[in-house]
Amino acid sequence: FFSSRRRHTRCADVTGVQTCALPIYLGLYEDSIQSLYVVIEYNYNTEGSFSEKNIFPLQTMGANYYDLEDYQAAFTTFEDARLISRRTLGLLNEVQLEIMRYQSNLLIQRGDIESGIALQNEALRLARRASSDDYDKRIDFLYQYADWFFGVNQWERGRGLLIQVLDMQRAYEGEESPNIIRTYRELGTSYRRSE
Repeated sequence: FFSSRRRHTRCADVTGVQTCALPIYLGLYEDSIQSLYVVIEYNYNTEGSFSEKNIFPLQTMGANYYDLEDYQAAFTTFEDARLISRRTLGLLNEVQLEIMRYQSNLLIQRGDIESGIALQNEALRLARRASSDDYDKRIDFLYQYADWFFGVNQWERGRGLLIQVLDMQRAYEGEESPNIIRTYRELGTSYRRSE
């Protein structure tokens, strides 16, 4: 059912996601994966292959695989979580956008910068559609994506998003808005960070 499915037999009974998070804090990523697998298997058997309850365990499992440097398993597990989020929460959901950020970061980490940026551009497109009627949410998304692009040395792309924020703030809040100062500060900081 899940492309990241792995058979783990050490963990026989888990009552919920909360009990599976403990091994992560102890640095026992493999034990955490096994525990999460039991939760995912249980949800799959009781609620079907697209149970919304499996999104968080899959995200956590993907993070564990990432920490174990099993990048292919991490990416595939994140993709499973993204697929379920699209099926259960709809195409324009914020959970999917968060998962896409993880995937983009993973691609960048593996050296596939072009694919990471392409995936983040797709996420930005979805974020714009998801926030088309909500000014504050759209501003927040643009800040987040600008920061992500700065983090991968895509300075002009990030600054372009901040300029869009400035244009929106001028149009909706006026030139005297204190929010414009924050955007100028972020813009100015980006020039310093890029050196």
